[in-house]
Amino acid sequence: MKTIGILNGSFRTDGNTAGIVSWVVSRFGHKLKQSEDVRILVLDSTTAPLPLGPVMDPKMPALVSPAALKDGNGYASEKTQQWSQIVSSLSFLVVITPQYNHGYPGALKDAFDHLYHEWRGLPFAIFTLGGHGGGRCRVQLQQVLVEGLKMKAVSVGAVEIHLPHEFILGTARVGRESADFLLEYEKVVDDALVNIIAAMDSFGDS
Repeated sequence: MKTIGILNGSFRTDGNTAGIVSWVVSRFGHKLKQSEDVRILVLDSTTAPLPLGPVMDPKMPALVSPAALKDGNGYASEKTQQWSQIVSSLSFLVVITPQYNHGYPGALKDAFDHLYHEWRGLPFAIFTLGGHGGGRCRVQLQQVLVEGLKMKAVSVGAVEIHLPHEFILGTARVGRESADFLLEYEKVVDDALVNIIAAMDSFGDS
């Protein structure tokens, strides 16, 4: 069984990202249908062990033995141990994040910084959202994941969702009101899943 983890990059309780995550999960589920080979695991930023907060564990993740992290017990913090176990179970990671002030959320960086060996070699893709689609934060975050954590970027096409004005400065939120604007992104998300499945097969054979 291969596992696609979908990480909600926003820690806001009244934002649009949770609704976008639910929509992507529904698109993936529609395409996968009753697949017995792939499952979707939503990594909710508001559900334990997230949010992790700043890195406080006395054992730096890059210095802990990889062998000790197979069960996550190499860390002092129980929350970090749980996060290690979850990340170690993934075959692929999709990060869905908003763009804040031309960058990605700081709390999202914390979620990555708590671990190192568990991320190394994990294939990933980044989906972004924002008034201008979030392309700047995707570039920045990809640099962190590839150069810093040695993860494997997979080309799935630019999934950059442009939020209408009322979903940014107004009270409308994806998942609470009709979000017909998402219809134009169905194909790019469906195509991204095809590339994700192919990437998992490729990395699985390597």
